[in-house]
Amino acid sequence: MKNSALVTGGTGFVGSNLAKKLVALGWHVDLIVRKTSNHNLISDFSHSVNLHQADGSFNNMRHILEHSKPDVVFHVASFFI
Repeated sequence: MKNSALVTGGTGFVGSNLAKKLVALGWHVDLIVRKTSNHNLISDFSHSVNLHQADGSFNNMRHILEHSKPDVVFHVASFFI
């Protein structure tokens, strides 16, 4: 069975590089993204991950966790202006 990871901030520099490496290592990867996220940094491997759109609510996050059932969570999201 594959290891499973949930990555917040998966469209950012750190998160996208982490996700890309995990995919290359054979992990099952789920990414949490915002509605306004730019997907340029994941375009070359986005077909290999599951994307989940965050809406900021507890229920949404609970649903994502229940669906992805990760072995590990990498929280690398940040708010950047």
